[in-house]
Amino acid sequence: MYHWLRVHFVSSPRIHSTSLKKMETRLPTEILAIVAQYASIDTLVQLSVVSRGVHFVVMPALYASIPDMNMPRAIQCLRTLLIKPEAARLVRSFVFNLSVCHALQALRTLLIRVLGNMTGLHTLSLYLWAGPPSILSQMSCRLTKFTCMVLSNDSFPISQFLMSQPTIEELIIMCPSKDISGLGLDALPVLRQLTAPYWLLHDLLLPRLSHISQLTVTGIAIDAKKFVHLAEIFKTGKHPRSLELIIGMDITNPMVIQAFSLGLALVGLAAPFITSLTLNISLGPIQKEELQNMFAFALPRFPNLKTLTVLTPPSTSSEYIHGDSQTRPMQDTISLLHSKLVSVSDTPVDIFLFFPRPQVEPGQAQSRPNVIPISLYNRSCHLPLLKAWRRVHHGLEYVVFPEKRYTCTDDEHGSDS
Repeated sequence: MYHWLRVHFVSSPRIHSTSLKKMETRLPTEILAIVAQYASIDTLVQLSVVSRGVHFVVMPALYASIPDMNMPRAIQCLRTLLIKPEAARLVRSFVFNLSVCHALQALRTLLIRVLGNMTGLHTLSLYLWAGPPSILSQMSCRLTKFTCMVLSNDSFPISQFLMSQPTIEELIIMCPSKDISGLGLDALPVLRQLTAPYWLLHDLLLPRLSHISQLTVTGIAIDAKKFVHLAEIFKTGKHPRSLELIIGMDITNPMVIQAFSLGLALVGLAAPFITSLTLNISLGPIQKEELQNMFAFALPRFPNLKTLTVLTPPSTSSEYIHGDSQTRPMQDTISLLHSKLVSVSDTPVDIFLFFPRPQVEPGQAQSRPNVIPISLYNRSCHLPLLKAWRRVHHGLEYVVFPEKRYTCTDDEHGSDS
């Protein structure tokens, strides 16, 4: 019954109002809500005018679709929410994505008033790449999840809004550091999941580290400052019981792998409370031996790690080509991270036991013409990696690859889980 309704309404955007009125008398509210969840925007618009009862059932799904609408229809929906505050109060999730600055300026007053009407909002996502967040100034809801991507700001700092939202549990944010510099220490008392670039972590993470359970550090460029800064926060802040750390990397420069190994090791020593580590390789190829050695070096510095997740995109021909990045900046990064790691480590640190020394002159490009990259979608490479990593970290319990999860066992063989 539910499946038939979904197919019928998605594939039939035009439904006669007579049929809709009959449907209202036959279907309970719960079924109408399921219909609204899977219906197209055109169908939602038609449903919303059937009757007052149907309107209030389908309206939240309709206005959640505003990011997918064209500008005239989006403006029409926003105006409806403005003149019907009783409808706006029913909206639980709202996403707004606008990259055109002058368009946002024209909509600013409308958005401020509409968001002010959404007193029942739980989830808000704003992608305002060229616009101000002052549209938040009149909101009186209590969010549990807030996503904010802003490249420029005006006189209303995001920190002021965050201090008015003590119920936020998940925060995904990208903004200039000055926008949160005034964030009070008692703000965001129940924050559990944080996604942010490293330059925002001092103000966002340090005072709240003790109750953070998941941290995602955005950005894939390998920068020594990122790891040093993160390690200092972990060492200084009040430790949580456990933490899941998610971090990405771009390995189009082959020397990045050494730098990343050193950076991970530095973070691991500073954060013994990390129990889950996820590495998302978003750009560049990596060889099996490089991936194996990267974690063979870093894993012993994570004493309480239980779960390791390594993700890569499906292989494409473009991933077999390394960029012509200059080696000098990366050599400097490796040198700095190596010095930092030696200064805090109780055991010898020799990265060149795992990676060969670079054989190029300063200023020249490091390249690997015969790279045969590993594909983690090929399961034949999984067990050798499991065995190698389990050998250096006996406490490792789970290893996760794309589309496959393994349970580590004492006989150095992984079992499917």
